[in-house]
Amino acid sequence: MAFLADLIEKDRHPSTDACARLSDSTFSNVEQQDIHYVKHTLRRWIEQTEQEMNLKMFGRESDIMVRFNVDSLLRGDLLTRMNAHATAVQNGIKTPNEVRHSEELEPLPSGDELLIQGATVPIGTQVGLTEGGLD
Repeated sequence: MAFLADLIEKDRHPSTDACARLSDSTFSNVEQQDIHYVKHTLRRWIEQTEQEMNLKMFGRESDIMVRFNVDSLLRGDLLTRMNAHATAVQNGIKTPNEVRHSEELEPLPSGDELLIQGATVPIGTQVGLTEGGLD
């Protein structure tokens, strides 16, 4: 690992610390280094590739665009991901099947409805609620 760090340093690569010695690192340190690597090294190349592909494949005036999904590279630990997914589902931001898809799980038969917190039930099934509040 030290050899690789020295080699990159000689080439003046912008993300030398991504190859730093990790013998005393914790999971949190490594996770932060992964995020740093994506943001400060890969991001530039990803954006340039997206722009080039958009120009050559779809032209300047197209509404269609190429976007690389780097979410899997930025995935946090299991607890952090599950908390984020729970918040997104409970607040009607994502459906359960969208969350399951991002975790590479099979969809549920009734998982395509947005839910809201309370009893976490499908939106529109609350009995007795009107625009002004309770009936």
